[in-house]
Amino acid sequence: MKFIVGVFAIALAILCSTFAAPAAHAQAAPIIIQKDGHTLAIFRPSPYHFMVYLDRQLLLSDTQDMMVSAYAGSVYHAGATTYFVIETSSGGSFCPGMFQVAVARPNQPARITPSFGTCSDIPNTALIGDNLTMTMPKMNGHGTVVYTIDPVAQVTQRSIATQLIGPPDHAGMDLAASLLGKQTAAAFSRRASAQVLERVLGPAMYRTISGYQVGGNYVAVGPYAVGSVCLANLCNTTYTHIVFDHHGDAWVGTTIHGTVRWFGNPPAAVLSAAMAAH
Repeated sequence: MKFIVGVFAIALAILCSTFAAPAAHAQAAPIIIQKDGHTLAIFRPSPYHFMVYLDRQLLLSDTQDMMVSAYAGSVYHAGATTYFVIETSSGGSFCPGMFQVAVARPNQPARITPSFGTCSDIPNTALIGDNLTMTMPKMNGHGTVVYTIDPVAQVTQRSIATQLIGPPDHAGMDLAASLLGKQTAAAFSRRASAQVLERVLGPAMYRTISGYQVGGNYVAVGPYAVGSVCLANLCNTTYTHIVFDHHGDAWVGTTIHGTVRWFGNPPAAVLSAAMAAH
């Protein structure tokens, strides 16, 4: 009997230790890029920790839950300077990408820029003199931002406004009246309302929001038509208010996990109408 009890106790101890032991995370394969005699290495010791080395010098150790990527095609050489472009992303569609640039020069310590970008993951990159430039669209669609990175990893930026020629197709159109009673997502399939929404949101954000297809109908709140759409199965945390007036204007407010962002600089009356409809 004692033998049986002893065997049972040992088996129970082994079982408990198996479940109590923390699961080891498989470390992701490092990203290694070599160019012009320099080596960029990105390691991910755990899912919530990444480390960036340039020529064996630690430049960045971050514990944010981010996806980090760098590619051989994203390395640029200007004079004696080599620029390694690193993209970070939270993995969502609200902000597809931000950037940092690691800079290597002969006989100089490696450097890295602060994070920068407009949330666009499609920059146009060019070399001007010894500097690297990255041009990205603004998320509201009204122009671009040019970021200039110099050999000591300093970043400057300037905005370029979009010059519109002639009035847009929706100018003066009574969009509110045309959409009242319609499904909120119908604004994405009608040319005039889709055009004004893309102008307000910018092309990248418009592509994201136009994928929201769950929602009710537009309702009249004062002089506005107000509707809301959301992502299927995520309506409690990810949704958008769309407000049209009778003069061809629109405003869009997005909410993602409690973070609210409005596009189009809505006046207080528009915000009040959206809250009343919600």
